Amino acid sequence: MTRVSPGNPTEPTPSFAPVDQPARDTIANDLQATLFVEASAGTGKTTSLVQRVINLVSTGTATLDRIAAITFTEAAAAELRERIRTDLEAASVDQLRDETERERCLQGVVDLDQADISTLHSFAGNLLRERPLEAGLPPSFDTSDEIVAGIKFEEEWSGWLDRHLDGDTELAPSLALALTLGLTLSHLRTIARAFHYNYSDLSDVSFQGGTIDPPAAVGSFRDIATHLERLCAYSKIGDGDQLYDH
Repeated sequence: MTRVSPGNPTEPTPSFAPVDQPARDTIANDLQATLFVEASAGTGKTTSLVQRVINLVSTGTATLDRIAAITFTEAAAAELRERIRTDLEAASVDQLRDETERERCLQGVVDLDQADISTLHSFAGNLLRERPLEAGLPPSFDTSDEIVAGIKFEEEWSGWLDRHLDGDTELAPSLALALTLGLTLSHLRTIARAFHYNYSDLSDVSFQGGTIDPPAAVGSFRDIATHLERLCAYSKIGDGDQLYDH
């Protein structure tokens, strides 16, 4: 992998070339290399990316249906698609290019809708829709955005809480005891959200429940008291940390 760093947003002119022009030329013309381009905002990364796509198409190195350009936002993806379209159209009538290059660029305009110029989520969703069974998904699955996912989480969380706080469930006594001993609903919600955001890591995990005899538990803490006191030396917070105080 070659690392290049464009840094000046000014386009080259006959009397001026940016100090990083060699890096820009590498991005545009070294079409067989894998590049990592690092630059701050406004330095011309998108311009360089568009030029690279145009050169991939015009030289016949790749067709648009085999190119993926991934962004983080829908707005950025729409802008990137439009800039590629504009530059392909311009290149298709550029008399400085030979006829073969112009024809490839014109075909690129036709093929633009086949290019994966999208957000990361859209790109991943399209891959899963092409092969849902291989991914273990139903063919008619759908994806939800962050707002919908947040609403769904709140609904599930509220339903779970209502069942175990107000209902006669197996977990209700343990939950009531935990709340009495200082566990808060805020603590529980934080744990629930952690599970929610990392659910893909829990597919093969099982949780074993059990009963705890309070007298035996107290005895166990008494037996390891010296070890617990030794571990207190590693507390970064010290006084004020609830575990440290206990």
